Amino acid sequence: KGIKITEERRIENIYSYIKGMSELPVTDLRHPSNAALVHHIRRILNEIPPDGANVEDHYDINFTKQGNQCCKNGLHCSSNFQKGIFATFYCAFVAWLTAVVMTFVHDRVPDTTLYPPLPDLVLDNLPYIHWAFEASEIMIGTLLLIVLGILLVHKHRWIVYRRLGAIAGTVFLLRCVTMLVTSLSVPGTHTNCVGRVSSVEQKLEQAWLIFSHAGLAVSGVKTCGDYMFSGHTSVLTLLNYTINEYSPSSWKGLHTFSWLLNCFGMFFILAAHDHYSIDVFVAFFISSRMFMYYHTLNSPRLKTGRLVGDKLRSFFPIFSYLEDCVTEGVPNKYEWPW
Repeated sequence: KGIKITEERRIENIYSYIKGMSELPVTDLRHPSNAALVHHIRRILNEIPPDGANVEDHYDINFTKQGNQCCKNGLHCSSNFQKGIFATFYCAFVAWLTAVVMTFVHDRVPDTTLYPPLPDLVLDNLPYIHWAFEASEIMIGTLLLIVLGILLVHKHRWIVYRRLGAIAGTVFLLRCVTMLVTSLSVPGTHTNCVGRVSSVEQKLEQAWLIFSHAGLAVSGVKTCGDYMFSGHTSVLTLLNYTINEYSPSSWKGLHTFSWLLNCFGMFFILAAHDHYSIDVFVAFFISSRMFMYYHTLNSPRLKTGRLVGDKLRSFFPIFSYLEDCVTEGVPNKYEWPW
């Protein structure tokens, strides 16, 4: 402890450790066959903070330097603000498309006299609570306020914002497909859901009402047929995961509170009998996996691989555009925006 060692000595120590866990044919580090290995070891050492340095500050500085260098090198890296605007338009487009699809699926909702509610293990044993759906939306509002507070003070707020926008937009784009392809019968007998015959103008007016009121029941929006999968559960889950990912890791109370709101919000959605159990389960699964997969794909090992990088650009171009200059995890550092 306290002994300064040279970089060459540190390389030899790491090499000896690797050699003890694998079979390396050549022991001499200066041999040409070990050039690539030495290069990777040097890269590892460059990412280790120097003695006495604050680990979080080191990685935050390194993260910022890499982002700036990426832009300077001309790697098609636009500013964080431009990418934030793109994420905003992407979310707005998907929200409008969702509103239009919700209008169409309402018009083709199955007749409740011919198609009664499907058997559901939870709904059949859970009594109907008339105020439950509004309660779930209050929990959504609470989580949203917490996320807005995090965005306000997070040093890399534009990256967090555009990630949440990209993930939410993609989840709801998938929801448009699942709503449209299959129309489930109305899950509750308390709602008066009747298919409508309306003109295109009337459909667009109804879509604008849904879009402008964010599809919230507390705002007077009432729709039927948009069951698979639950949009309210998706929003609850994405907000919860964002809070847990980008708030200080030591704030266990906030994380527990966020999870409680997420779980109780899903319970109240079921208690309102406005969604089947599978709607809520699938929504939670898809939203949580999308959030986790998106952040896992930001692993430097995956992004720097040529084959994986080409696949990402082909299958998930939005991710490639938004994350082109982010080469490592976003450090949770906080500062006022002014």
